[in-house]
Amino acid sequence: YSLNKIVPIAQITSDPAIILVNPDAGVKTIQEFVKKASTSKDHFAIASSGTYGATHLPMAMLENATGIKLKHIPTSGGAPAITLAIGGHVNALASAPSVAFPQVQSSRLIPIAQTGSKRMAPFLETPTLKESNINVEYALWTSLFAPANMPPQIQQQITQAVRESVQDEQFKQAMVKSNSIQSYLDGEEFNTFWKA
Repeated sequence: YSLNKIVPIAQITSDPAIILVNPDAGVKTIQEFVKKASTSKDHFAIASSGTYGATHLPMAMLENATGIKLKHIPTSGGAPAITLAIGGHVNALASAPSVAFPQVQSSRLIPIAQTGSKRMAPFLETPTLKESNINVEYALWTSLFAPANMPPQIQQQITQAVRESVQDEQFKQAMVKSNSIQSYLDGEEFNTFWKA
């Protein structure tokens, strides 16, 4: 696809990535992670849902901002990536908050940083990368797009339906329960954001 073949309808969520480490990695903070990764003879290994995917990009941005080199193990999705981290086959990964939370709650993985502009619940004890003097900010946003040739009246009907859905109390509770930040944008506001 090329960008001129789609039109933005609405952004629904915008979440930070949570950087998680295996407890056996020997680090408990992002500073310790960067130090150990920069001095390790063997590169620290990270898993992702795929090269240049949503969970690889924040780790690549971390490498770029800090000068560290990580051994990237791309997988076929988020579940295999998190399985590698839990099993100790890799040291770390970035994950969506909804996926990270149960692993943190069960002490299988440790959160050491988040990539948003501010801390989000339930990770209020986990600093952002910027708070840790690492100039990286990254968000995983969930959005709805339509084919560019869709008639404008249908686009408007879909936008209105999505707008009403995100205002529904059950939807809002589901977002809170899944540890996702509702960040609704539509119309020109979303179009401007998307093109920025």
